[in-house]
Amino acid sequence: MPGQKQHHSTFRNRAPSFPESSPDLQSGKTRPQIVMAGTIIFCVFTLLFPSGCSKVPTQDEHESRIKELEEHIQDLQKEISIKNDRLKQLNGQLDTLRGFPADRLEQLVTVELIEFGRYTRIQTGKPDAPENELIIYLLLRDRHGDRIKAAGTLLVELWDLDAPEGKNLIIRKNYSMAELTQYYLGGVLADHYKIQIPCPKTPNPNLTLKCRYTETLTGKTFEIQQLIELAK
Repeated sequence: MPGQKQHHSTFRNRAPSFPESSPDLQSGKTRPQIVMAGTIIFCVFTLLFPSGCSKVPTQDEHESRIKELEEHIQDLQKEISIKNDRLKQLNGQLDTLRGFPADRLEQLVTVELIEFGRYTRIQTGKPDAPENELIIYLLLRDRHGDRIKAAGTLLVELWDLDAPEGKNLIIRKNYSMAELTQYYLGGVLADHYKIQIPCPKTPNPNLTLKCRYTETLTGKTFEIQQLIELAK
């Protein structure tokens, strides 16, 4: 019947068609299969080469990195130990002060001033020596101006202010209360701390020395700094 042929022709014209040259149809693979295959290849490549085309670290580089991390951990552990010691000192100080009346506290000998000794310097060694030596003479004085010995902690810093930012700190060293006591020299002409620290050689002969002393008994902090020259 004419009506049926026309209806069949209309249905065939609406059916979806693919180009005869489609590679998906010629290879017999469907598009989801091709996408899945590409994904698998990409995952395998990522596992084999996690950094893309970057260089794979060598064993020596791995060991060097591990060593750096271990040293960093040791530094952090040392800092934690110092802070724990400081906390114990403060707790003991608090317990002691709670038992003192105010009038007796005023009679205690405490630090009111710190200063560098006149012989504080950077001592140069032999020309072929890899390092110089920073020698610090540190004096503590009470409210009467007398030299005293007192328990406390010390931070020493040596700066080259002419160096680029990030490279201008030459020395940074902390001394706990127990460590600092070992550097005290008593006697008629002494009564001061003498601290000697290896110092890298720098092209700048004028450096800035900074010290921060914290007294254990009172918790007071004192800071001093001065320009220090290389001793000939």
